[in-house]
Amino acid sequence: MIAVPLLKKAGYNQKEAQSNAISVIFPLTLVSFLIYLSRGAVDIIPSLKYIPGGIAGAMIGTLLMKKIKPQLLRLIFSAFMLWAGIRMVAG
Repeated sequence: MIAVPLLKKAGYNQKEAQSNAISVIFPLTLVSFLIYLSRGAVDIIPSLKYIPGGIAGAMIGTLLMKKIKPQLLRLIFSAFMLWAGIRMVAG
């Protein structure tokens, strides 16, 4: 939630900030997954059904990002962050 705004303050445009944030988040997520897996906290079988949707969403998002204007991308990102924040507060 804070990576994109911080990267924008560092001088990256919206698309560069989002791309770089993902490139940072992915390895951190992978390490976190491996730690949880090693502790037996992950049941892989039920999780497998989400992989195709995740891959499809990543591919569609990558294609759309090339076509979306930075202003619209910023608006979509802001709306998503607002929604995520409300969900976190609401429980």
